[in-house]
Amino acid sequence: MPFNYLDTGAFTKRFIAYLGVGFALPWIAVWWTWHRPGGFKNPTDKIDWSIHMK
Repeated sequence: MPFNYLDTGAFTKRFIAYLGVGFALPWIAVWWTWHRPGGFKNPTDKIDWSIHMK
């Protein structure tokens, strides 16, 4: 076995940390995609929509 599960306290902490990182990583990637410079919530192209509204 690559891990020792006999020390239940350490095993529980490592198990929760492993699963926590695994499940959080996609959410971190989505947040980064939205909030990066030029992302969805931080656009760098300032479109003046008033010239298109005729």
